[in-house]
Amino acid sequence: MPDWMRRVLRVLGACAAPLIFAGAAIAVTVHVPYDNGPPIRSDGLGYHTWTRALLDGHLSFCPYLRRSSPHAISAPQKKTGRCANRYPPGLALLRFPVMAPFTVANHGQLRSGAEDAVDQWFAIVAGVVAVSSMVYAGEALGAGVLFANLAALALAFGTGLFHYATYDSSFTHVYNAAMLGLLLACVVAWTKRPRAGLIVAAAILSFLVVLTREPLVIVIVVMGGAWMLHEVRQLGGREAVERHRSIVIAAAAGCAAALALLIAYNAFVFGYFTVSSYGQETFVFSRFHQLDVAFSFQKGLVTWYPVVAVVLVAAILARRVWGVLYFLAATVPLVVLYGFWDQWSLAGGFGHRGFVDVVPFYGVIFAVCLRSLGRRLRAVILVAAALSLIATLSLMRAYWDGSISMYGLTYAQWRHFAWGRGSFFDPF
Repeated sequence: MPDWMRRVLRVLGACAAPLIFAGAAIAVTVHVPYDNGPPIRSDGLGYHTWTRALLDGHLSFCPYLRRSSPHAISAPQKKTGRCANRYPPGLALLRFPVMAPFTVANHGQLRSGAEDAVDQWFAIVAGVVAVSSMVYAGEALGAGVLFANLAALALAFGTGLFHYATYDSSFTHVYNAAMLGLLLACVVAWTKRPRAGLIVAAAILSFLVVLTREPLVIVIVVMGGAWMLHEVRQLGGREAVERHRSIVIAAAAGCAAALALLIAYNAFVFGYFTVSSYGQETFVFSRFHQLDVAFSFQKGLVTWYPVVAVVLVAAILARRVWGVLYFLAATVPLVVLYGFWDQWSLAGGFGHRGFVDVVPFYGVIFAVCLRSLGRRLRAVILVAAALSLIATLSLMRAYWDGSISMYGLTYAQWRHFAWGRGSFFDPF
């Protein structure tokens, strides 16, 4: 075999997971297997309304009160007379250079067929970036090409990442996953060889992540704290601080800038300082739905995305203490936070969509742990991951054909569509 062909095959092997994800996502976007539309809808239309408003020069959204998605735009505030968009501007800013020309040409509408197409292809690219970041970081941390790709595929199709890159492409979750994946890749690259470009990238990514979804600032802080603790254990306190303070300060500055911008805009609209643009919908600290967030059949993380539990078991069996700690750092803050939210299930969506954002962290943890397991345990874990992936894809098929509600499941439905006669396991 010629050397050039070997190199091509090596590259294709290294990019197997992103290529498979891209192929599957393009296939279901070109030949749509579900009946739901338009692509920019629901919460997605609320996020997208920022593009129209920025082009029109409106910081108050009152002109779009009856045109955007339900509940997206508030009634005029008593103090200011201005209308708030409950959804932050991060996604619109991220897509603005590509989306804006199509919005300019849509004759003043909030969305058009051309903008729908941009939304769909942009989401596919975001999904591929998220998967690629898992492969890169896993391989850079010593998992190897094979396990990095297997782990990325397991998490891409065993969670809601594929769904939110296709069916619900106008939601923010696949973009959050892509940006957090890139931020993770920047940190991994920084530990290998610090470079100024990585500092700039960390600041921009942190800014956009928080400006797109504010609660993710907690994940960045907790995951960053866990990473610094690990580095202190490895290098010693002084050396770890001296080596990493630049990228830590950059990420913190990005988060702080995003929060400051959100607070300033909310003060402009509401007439008082607040980081949340959701108005009366807020946290209810007298209600504890953390167990529902993690385990309920309605919208539980583990019940809809069981591969996440497989990742934790793999970390425990591999005796990777830091893998377990990183898993908890990515998961526990969101479980606690969403458990107190007024709508703990985040209303409609495939599974508990709030955890799609942190899928790249799970993928990298899984890749490293697979490498550390013995052959027999690895085989068991891979079989468990494959079964979990099939169960989630079975639920996704039922969701796409309307057999289950976007607002949740009962135990009987979960058993039937994930594992029983209504699932992909039925032929077996």
